[in-house]
Amino acid sequence: MEQQGSRGSVARLIIRYRVTINWLFGLVYFFFARPTYTSLIVAALVVGCGEGLRVWASGYISKSTRLATRGPYAFTRHPLYLGSFIIGLGFCLGGRSWWLTGAFILLFPLIYGTTMKAEEKKLRELFPHEYPAYARKVSLFFPLRKGYKGSRGGFRWKCFVENREHKTLIGAGIVFALLLLRIAIMGEGL
Repeated sequence: MEQQGSRGSVARLIIRYRVTINWLFGLVYFFFARPTYTSLIVAALVVGCGEGLRVWASGYISKSTRLATRGPYAFTRHPLYLGSFIIGLGFCLGGRSWWLTGAFILLFPLIYGTTMKAEEKKLRELFPHEYPAYARKVSLFFPLRKGYKGSRGGFRWKCFVENREHKTLIGAGIVFALLLLRIAIMGEGL
């Protein structure tokens, strides 16, 4: 019983401080990243895919008011986190640090797996009739099953704006600018 309580405490801490953990990882990343122009082209392609998925998903989600089951939500219950994973992986590849890439791949499920579990619990409470059937048919993270035939709703730019997804796009642009600056300062562009 005590072990269960301590796991819950750790989970709450991870969820509460996940943004801080991301910032700390980002600082370590910038210290050890050794980008080149070529690696940034690869990063841009991968990050672009992740950003595209996040933009697509953000236009379908109306937090706490409607269960999103269309668009990317027909294939994965957490497309925003999948998009974030792809973005992070892209930046790790662009930074050319294999140990940082490995650390990212190991830390992501710890941090976001905990977060997804908490969100799943909340969604089951908010949508007790819809969510269980949806969860049985749609994969948690990687889109491994056939698409879900969801109920209602299409992509809405209003949702994109309300979910502030433009901030993720701006953040990615800033990271690229900083990596280009690092290349200019370090002189390792090729």
